[in-house]
Amino acid sequence: MSRFLPTSEIAMVKSPRESHFWPRRNQTLATKKRYFRLRESPVENLTFIAMMVAFDAIVSLIAGLLPLSAVFVMLIVPFTSASVALFCKGKYLPVYLFAGFGICLAVSAWNFTNTIFYVLPAMITGLVYGMLWKAKVPVSLNLFASTLVSLGLFYASLYFLRAVTQVDMVEFLLTAIGKKEDPLAPNVFPLFGFAYSLAQMVLSHVFLQTQLERISILSNEEERLIPFHPIIAFGFALISAILAFFNAKIAYLSFGASLYWALFCVYGILAYHRAWTYVLLGIFFFSGWLVFASVYQQAPHGSGLALISIPVGFFSISCFLNYVLLRNRQKQPKI
Repeated sequence: MSRFLPTSEIAMVKSPRESHFWPRRNQTLATKKRYFRLRESPVENLTFIAMMVAFDAIVSLIAGLLPLSAVFVMLIVPFTSASVALFCKGKYLPVYLFAGFGICLAVSAWNFTNTIFYVLPAMITGLVYGMLWKAKVPVSLNLFASTLVSLGLFYASLYFLRAVTQVDMVEFLLTAIGKKEDPLAPNVFPLFGFAYSLAQMVLSHVFLQTQLERISILSNEEERLIPFHPIIAFGFALISAILAFFNAKIAYLSFGASLYWALFCVYGILAYHRAWTYVLLGIFFFSGWLVFASVYQQAPHGSGLALISIPVGFFSISCFLNYVLLRNRQKQPKI
């Protein structure tokens, strides 16, 4: 058949398997590109907002019908609002917020507490994440700031629901996980709230990262913030270690923040492969555990575990020293 067809037409002839596979694959890629892309016209913006609002309404309905599943279902709500902030123009964000909250409140009117407690904070948090991304804020700072906003809204909704419905949501959540009778649970609850808020943002970030890279919107530079990671981690670790003797709730919350920034310190260390780097880390980290063991018995009952921030603080000091030493070595002239 090849001698009767031009070369260009021969290239277009595919086997039956290829002719069935490639159109389906190209159609899937085109569908993804159609949904996750920057919106320009008013119709495109409003259409995308309508899809995200409908998705929020479905999630809110499920949370209203199955209250115990709301904690897990609401982990995906920040994704929709962050998508609106990233792919739509800023002037349409109030439209999404008011329309989304209104429709979610309408579809779950018999159980409006779920909408106030879960949906609205998650929507606002996702919008904050998207706006900070557009402002070129580094990922570590963006996730941390969005998590703090989510945590603040989480506690605001707790107090609002207590005032309106006389229901203590803290007691309800502790009962749901079987920790109501644990005397230490109220002290650790702020750390639980921080971890829950952070999980919301991380799940949204992981998915949005893949979509943004596909449409050539790269992640903001994190390298410029690497020198500050250990400083911030040490600051929160110091606050946690001091407040462990005065305020256990804030101490545990500060411990969670120090651990978060310490994980980004690891990112900065792994960028350089030096044997002495890991030796220095091991020495400081082991010294931190020795200090922890010496002061643990002196802490008030229920606050001792917050002193784990001491090894985290020593670890952050070693990370900062490693960064300074590596920078000095790079500046030394080579003969």
